[in-house]
Amino acid sequence: MNKADVIEKVSEKSGIGMEDCQKVLDAFEDVFTDEFAQSENISHALDKMDRFWSFLKSKKR
Repeated sequence: MNKADVIEKVSEKSGIGMEDCQKVLDAFEDVFTDEFAQSENISHALDKMDRFWSFLKSKKR
């Protein structure tokens, strides 16, 4: 699955236009990249990622 596929699927599932989905996913990618760059090591970066996905899952419920 490439980025265009992700944007299309998110747009379909959310009912939000593809252009807006692309803006959000681009911003998400920037924030995520910055967070990884600031991590002390790979373990710390993966821990951040795990906490983030857990947060998103809890909001979905």
